[in-house]
Amino acid sequence: MFCVIPNFTNHSTGAISAVNVSFELDGVLQPNNYEHEPDGSSTFNYNVAVYNNTSLKPGHHTLILTPQSVNGATYLAFDWASYRLVNAYSTQSHQQY
Repeated sequence: MFCVIPNFTNHSTGAISAVNVSFELDGVLQPNNYEHEPDGSSTFNYNVAVYNNTSLKPGHHTLILTPQSVNGATYLAFDWASYRLVNAYSTQSHQQY
């Protein structure tokens, strides 16, 4: 799972730029949040991996991203997702959304 991550720290505008996101996979809260504090570079980072799971079994899954307001508001912008399926014949299938 990939998101867009902001790096601006302009507090005078009230823009939200801190990121703290929890993940729930198939009804189970995952052990680690993704957290990022802006570095003040005034840019957006794209293609930032915020969640990865290499132990999923084939089948339908539901992943829920939830912004956490631990120290105030948090920013969440989905960028894209990808999955890879390796079958018994060692060929790989890769999809990007």
